[in-house]
Amino acid sequence: AGVGSAFLGVAMVSLAVAASQVGRIRRLAFGMPHWAMSFPLAALSALTLRLSVDLPALGGLAIVLLALTTVVMTWLTLATVRGLRHGTLLVAETVPIAATRPVGGPARGA
Repeated sequence: AGVGSAFLGVAMVSLAVAASQVGRIRRLAFGMPHWAMSFPLAALSALTLRLSVDLPALGGLAIVLLALTTVVMTWLTLATVRGLRHGTLLVAETVPIAATRPVGGPARGA
């Protein structure tokens, strides 16, 4: 369980980093950045479930994490389907075009 415990620590730190971005991501219109929350949570859930076989004390935490992962993944999936149906997801961004001179060309007014 030593290596598994080390991975559990890394997974918890990864989840903490992702969780620190939740406020920022929630202010955005739904898009692909929202899916960034899914991997750390799912990885921590899977690891905790696996470790709970050898460390039964983790069983309760594993169940809570699995339930949370299920809720988050369901919400992400429904929001993705809604975005695809309404045409608000996977839309090309508009990029402002700056007035520039051609590379190697003469400066204007020269």
